[in-house]
Amino acid sequence: MNHTVILCDFDGTISKQDVTDTLLEKFASPEWEEIETAWREGLINSHECMSEQYALVRASQTELDAFLKTIKIDPHFKDFLDYCRTEKHPLTVISDGFDYYIDRIFDNHGIKDIEIFSNHLEFKGGSIVTEFPHTNEECNTCGNCKTTIFHTFKTPENKIVYIGDGWSDRCIAHESDVIFAKHKLITYCHERGLDYTPYTTFADILKEMRTW
Repeated sequence: MNHTVILCDFDGTISKQDVTDTLLEKFASPEWEEIETAWREGLINSHECMSEQYALVRASQTELDAFLKTIKIDPHFKDFLDYCRTEKHPLTVISDGFDYYIDRIFDNHGIKDIEIFSNHLEFKGGSIVTEFPHTNEECNTCGNCKTTIFHTFKTPENKIVYIGDGWSDRCIAHESDVIFAKHKLITYCHERGLDYTPYTTFADILKEMRTW
């Protein structure tokens, strides 16, 4: 008997916007956009991009926490999470973003006890420090290698459902048994001939999974 395991992106998937981009627009000097362009052109990897961009952020911890209280999440995510817990489908967040803001955004919305694999951010001496504990040195494309984490969940008994929307979801899309996609991930799956189910909100995913 297969066990359904849900692996889910955060930025633009659970959160309604990309938190890093929104944060940089508000608190970083304009050079962050040049770094973003270099990343998109393949001149630097995700790890280098985010390290350099967050070094440009000028915000106190208090200011950042206040900003994170304004971040909205998909209004149907809590219903989806309740469904997964009722049906005993474990849900894990795998993000190329940062634990600091994921933890606080979840807490701001009353969401507890979700396993998270992400990059690490903390304040030290008033400055932001970033760390990348899940980088794959052989690939080094993303700060957080979602495919490496995927293989810790994939067993013959587990059916892996992946939910995502963007660039950092490309590799794991090739591995997952079921893909729910929107935005750039739809384009990628279509171009590579990968089977996927489009969605707009978690209500769409919930409706589809209830038919299984």
